[in-house]
Amino acid sequence: MKKVLKVIWGIFAVIGIWCTLRFFPVISGNSYLSMYPSTKARYSEFVDLLRESGPFEKDTVAFEMHIIQDPVRAEEIRDYFQLDKLYDADADTWTKALAIGKFVAKNIPHDNQEIEPDHRNAIDLWEYTKNVAPAFNCRLHSILTFELMLAAGLDARYVTCFPEDENDNDCHVMNEVWLPELGKWAMIDTDMDGNYASDLDGTPLS
Repeated sequence: MKKVLKVIWGIFAVIGIWCTLRFFPVISGNSYLSMYPSTKARYSEFVDLLRESGPFEKDTVAFEMHIIQDPVRAEEIRDYFQLDKLYDADADTWTKALAIGKFVAKNIPHDNQEIEPDHRNAIDLWEYTKNVAPAFNCRLHSILTFELMLAAGLDARYVTCFPEDENDNDCHVMNEVWLPELGKWAMIDTDMDGNYASDLDGTPLS
């Protein structure tokens, strides 16, 4: 009986290996784009458009940005997080943004969460770290930081960044805040300890 079972299991093993090789192609060593020809074609098309678009010209259009926010919700966020204790009311925009960024980075480490939060807003994301998991990924960091900055009266946004390497299908999400004092956007990354890029004079870069 044992010999018969061994033979049967051996047959199943051979069938299983054959099915794996037949229906699931080996992708080790292949790039993401080589696995999906249509994606590779679109990528090449976009690159060609950029190459043929000609030199950049200075933008003469004045910048305008309009942010619509629920004032009641903004007040709830300010009270919940006690934002007024993070920075001086008279502080400049960049100082306020850094204070918020450092606050988020200090309290929420980076991790790729196994359980997705039901709601993606500042208060619910904070509660998620207290009741479900203590950390989450860069996108959720950026959403939380974005709402805190808006509640603090700062013009902000979160941006998805893709790598130059066509073989890398990962991405990273961070925040930008508008600095009216400098007339420019500045980058801040709460997923990376609230880091930011600056020039040799310490001026934040976008």
